[in-house]
Amino acid sequence: VGSGSRAEFNDGVTVRGGSHLGMEADNYLMDPSSAQNSNEIVAAIAVNGDDAKGRGGDALVCQYLGSNVTIHGGNFLAGRGSVRDGHSLRASYDGAEIHVRGGTYYGSWMAHSGGTIVAYGCLSRIGTRLVGRLGEDGRHSLDVQVFEEGGGKVVVHSAEGCNHYKRKSAPSSASVMVGESGVRRSLLGLAMILCWSFVPV
Repeated sequence: VGSGSRAEFNDGVTVRGGSHLGMEADNYLMDPSSAQNSNEIVAAIAVNGDDAKGRGGDALVCQYLGSNVTIHGGNFLAGRGSVRDGHSLRASYDGAEIHVRGGTYYGSWMAHSGGTIVAYGCLSRIGTRLVGRLGEDGRHSLDVQVFEEGGGKVVVHSAEGCNHYKRKSAPSSASVMVGESGVRRSLLGLAMILCWSFVPV
């Protein structure tokens, strides 16, 4: 997805990076002949200008100013390589944004040279991994490694109320007072019963 372009992905589509590439790559090319069905997109190469030999291709690349991708569903599979695997998502250069609200991912995410990946759901950063569930309904689980280079950012927008580690709030002073007064009343009643038990007849 290049300059000023927009794309949206939903359930039923598979985007797969090419594997074990062996060419000099100057740009990103599509390889429809490698697709296993009409709903599959195959990206055939790796990083611009790099010798791609032995490297896996990135599945989805969003690059340059004004490029914007929204993902609600689909499968994104990084290409495999003998030297290095590709990324399932890559946002490169200032103004490139990928918004992730769903989908399944096999391979790391890369935010590079000012590119941004924004993930929505009940998510937590644990070291270099992003884990949790995507979207409002949480039907897509996520566990990916994330990389940020050259000013690129992976941003997390967690849903309200999904922090499972949030400390329970202390009881209010009013409830404590009610509890204490209830205990005092109970003790007073017990004392009165004991006193009446020992009154001589």
